[in-house]
Amino acid sequence: MAKEEKKKAEPKVKYLTSKDVAAVHKVKPSFLRRVLRSLPKYQDGGYTRYKWEEGDTFLATLGKTIEAFRVKEKDRNAKRLAALKDKQAKGKGKKTAKAAPVSEEGAEEIV
Repeated sequence: MAKEEKKKAEPKVKYLTSKDVAAVHKVKPSFLRRVLRSLPKYQDGGYTRYKWEEGDTFLATLGKTIEAFRVKEKDRNAKRLAALKDKQAKGKGKKTAKAAPVSEEGAEEIV
């Protein structure tokens, strides 16, 4: 009976998962996980189960981190798009040399 009373007496701590935090910041959970994996705190190279207690100080600063990551992603995507357009523009200007069709008469002359 003593164990059951202790369980009842201890207040349950509510944990927030990445889905909960993503909903608060109005982003997709996959995007939030990308942001978290970019932080040194979570670069352990393995599976990480993200959970925080309500009122965790990390969650207070996470909004700024998400916004900074979003700006960085936009810049990186803009650079990728510009590089792709340059590559396509350079590719259109070049004409590949194709072999001229050989007539039967020309084939006899070569042999």
